[in-house]
Amino acid sequence: MADIVSVGGILAIALSLVLFLTGCSGTSGGVDPVFPYPAVTGVTFSGAIDLNDVGLHPSLGGYYPSVRGAVRPAVLDFSHFGITIEDDPTTKGTVASDGKFALGEISLRDQAVLRFTSSAYKGFVLEWMGFDPQVLWGPRQIRVTVRSTARSIIARMLRNRHGRRLDPESITDAEIQGTVNALLEVLEKHPEKISATVPLDRVGEVVAAAGTAADALAAANRGIFSREWTILVYQAGDNDLDLAVKSDLEEMLKAGPPAQTALLVQADRPSTGIRRLWIKEQGKEQVLAAAGGGNSADPLLIGDFVAWGQRAFPARRFALIVASHGLGWRFGDPTRGVITDDPAGVTMDVLSLTGALTAAVTTAGPFIRPLDLIGFDACLMGLFELAFQLRACARFLVVSQANEPSPGWSYDRWLGAVGSGAAALDGESLGRMVCDTYRGAYVDAGLDARYSGTLSLIRLDRMADLETRFAAWSAVLYRDRQTVGSALRGLRDALSASPETLGGAERYLVQAFEMVDYRDLADLVATCRTSVPQANSLADQLLASLREAVRYSVRFGSRYGRAQGLSIAFPGPGDIADYVGASAYPLLDLARETSWDDLFTELAIASAVSRVDGRALVATAKWSGGADLDLLVGEPDPQPLAGSQPQVWFSPVDGSTTPNGRFSLDSAKSGLSEESWRAETTILPGRYLIHARFFANSPVTNPTAVTVKVSNLATATEVVATLRPGEVLAAVAVDVGTGGGMTITPIPEPAPEEE
Repeated sequence: MADIVSVGGILAIALSLVLFLTGCSGTSGGVDPVFPYPAVTGVTFSGAIDLNDVGLHPSLGGYYPSVRGAVRPAVLDFSHFGITIEDDPTTKGTVASDGKFALGEISLRDQAVLRFTSSAYKGFVLEWMGFDPQVLWGPRQIRVTVRSTARSIIARMLRNRHGRRLDPESITDAEIQGTVNALLEVLEKHPEKISATVPLDRVGEVVAAAGTAADALAAANRGIFSREWTILVYQAGDNDLDLAVKSDLEEMLKAGPPAQTALLVQADRPSTGIRRLWIKEQGKEQVLAAAGGGNSADPLLIGDFVAWGQRAFPARRFALIVASHGLGWRFGDPTRGVITDDPAGVTMDVLSLTGALTAAVTTAGPFIRPLDLIGFDACLMGLFELAFQLRACARFLVVSQANEPSPGWSYDRWLGAVGSGAAALDGESLGRMVCDTYRGAYVDAGLDARYSGTLSLIRLDRMADLETRFAAWSAVLYRDRQTVGSALRGLRDALSASPETLGGAERYLVQAFEMVDYRDLADLVATCRTSVPQANSLADQLLASLREAVRYSVRFGSRYGRAQGLSIAFPGPGDIADYVGASAYPLLDLARETSWDDLFTELAIASAVSRVDGRALVATAKWSGGADLDLLVGEPDPQPLAGSQPQVWFSPVDGSTTPNGRFSLDSAKSGLSEESWRAETTILPGRYLIHARFFANSPVTNPTAVTVKVSNLATATEVVATLRPGEVLAAVAVDVGTGGGMTITPIPEPAPEEE
């Protein structure tokens, strides 16, 4: 759908008509005017197809040899042509046998591409395109010819490749001649080149000629940029993030779009289904499309959103923000993937996402116009594997190495920070702004005492060099694995000097994150220097390349102190099952082009721990009043050196994702007096501990009764206690055996101390 003119724009057009007909006084000769014409509400197209100057091949319904000179019509019957309008599925039209047509009124817009498609001769398509930076309105008489088709194809390519728009009629005959010749070559001599899958505008010679013309127009600064930025936000919230998605949308409406920017949102929520929204100004949104129920984890939907945005809202630069659950490269379980759609019971994997985005930014030629920025408002997406996979899709990437806290990004802050300065921003500067406002939203409000987070800006055109350096370094480790293998296992599993004082993944010697097999790449390489000194020269080159690739990063809170921008998978025995067998990891480009996965598999597979059935294991904490309580889940440490501290602790405050389950939204964000954790389909065997904590700085400090319930299909256990600020209830232990057996028992209260 093309840009729709605002009400103010329509009124301005109507006013100009009044002034034209009546003069500035509003009357003519002192007599009140009578307007026989209806108010301008849309645009109509009528005219005819004219192929009299084409010696159309007989297999396309024409005469042959050439009948140029219009001795007689080139085509006897045009009624096999049907009319459609680009990105307007509701408008269709027919053509009479003599080539004449008339379309009913359609809404005002600044561009329209009319396509005339033959039902009798597959691939035979003609075009006409109109563009007016103010608006196309009123009746338009048009002729559809080979030349109009050439102009339309060139103008579309200029728009899609370079973000520029111009009136196709301003393209000279000389500038279209190469494209006209290519079209005539097909229509007159080689109709076999077109088919249902290769229409006329996609024939190689036509694409090459039109692309050359479009590129020349761009080089000459022909056409205009309708706006500086188009920002696309893909909110896949048909899951337990619905309230977060709602809050983010409210923040966008509060801020409104920055100057010279189109802000478009495709939001999927349980209450509304999938809607495509145009946020036109502060507090005002326009629903451009409402698809109802659908599956936002379908890669075709995000690909269509991006391609549509580039066509309908062309700009100098484009950004795509993806907001949903994230889990790095992982995929398989219905809740383990990049984008999650709960009703459909599926998630999107990185390979499908990359394919969809690559197709969306690729136009005929092929010509790839990368997005200027892709940002993931999602957990655990800051992996080297993912950045390398997306290297052709964008220029810059914004990702979090860790779980994102439940408040997520601050959309009103970063949109407000852009303000009137959109023209001065490129992908890197916008990415820095997103990172700074993310950190600032927590630090300025003092929330960094409760929440921790990371955000990195990655330069994707440095991924090829980084991969080359990484491949060389990891090849030495793999070559010498027999002598350095024990040392590599040791640093993979090693805990810090005082693990009992550190929460969650902070306990490891090499910086880890909520999925403890995700390790900071720079910290890992630096830690390996002592164990593998023969690779130190290559390590230095790798670290230098990594510093070039990570253009900017921010951290806040007490955690992730050694996070430096990009992570790498380094699984141990408890995680390796995700990487072998039917895993998608070996299909990733980084795995196929380096020996890294061969190395970590060999280091871990001999002592691998099999996951067991975890379905229906659920833990909940419920309380009354407005106190701020947290559900705490201690999961078995997947590494074998856990020693006396065998649990890694998680809570919704730190984000939704854990290695073996997923939390509901943090109660401080949802406003509900409850939190829950649900196990994945398969989980690691071992002991799980379920606690509840009264946040020490809760705004409500009254003693509060809390009920902790843990259940599976066979049994349920409840523990009730009253907590005060700072207190922790050790409630339930769940022991999961290697054969899948599960016992749920209350944790006994500690015996009172003797006086």
